[in-house]
Amino acid sequence: MTPSAPSPGPLADSPRRPFLALLLACAGTFLSFLDATVTNLAVPPIADDFDASLTTVSWVATAYVIPFAALLAPAGPLADALGRARVFLIGVAVFTASSLLIALAPTLPLLLGARALQGLAAALLVPASLGLVLAEIPAERRRAAIGTWSAAG
Repeated sequence: MTPSAPSPGPLADSPRRPFLALLLACAGTFLSFLDATVTNLAVPPIADDFDASLTTVSWVATAYVIPFAALLAPAGPLADALGRARVFLIGVAVFTASSLLIALAPTLPLLLGARALQGLAAALLVPASLGLVLAEIPAERRRAAIGTWSAAG
């Protein structure tokens, strides 16, 4: 008696799988780009909370965008090598954990470190999410899906 192959799971051949892949990809991209810009609005209150100058606190935004921009290009081949879904899920997990660290940061240095980690996670999310869209969306719907993904960013 030969062992049977494991079941591919409930979404393997489901028509919902491409929709869910696009939804998750858009959400990850949206959060990545939102966090790159929304912190600018919070700089004055952060300066008040940490009793720091606006110049010093502006690093809260910069600490995110430097690793995000620097790691965006190499994250694409990394997602291809390790698996798009795996890199996407790692990005989501690290992004979520660093968001919690940011919310609870008692000191400005810890906040800056967590923001840098969040930028790294965002750099993993964006190319992996596009790779998921390209892999999961049927060719005839791919242009519209890429447009939707781009709009989410």
